[in-house]
Amino acid sequence: GVKPYACSMCDMRFFQRYHLARHSLTHTVKPYACSMCDMRFFQRYHLARHSLTHT
Repeated sequence: GVKPYACSMCDMRFFQRYHLARHSLTHTVKPYACSMCDMRFFQRYHLARHSLTHT
């Protein structure tokens, strides 16, 4: 399948413009911060998965 929507910050490509817009937030907005280190995440799930590295 053709993925016409390309991210200007990385090599990711998408089928729909909405998916590109959602992905673009990963390069700018990271509201979920780890309380144990300086890492920040775009999705709460990624923070939860990362938190396991501290246990």
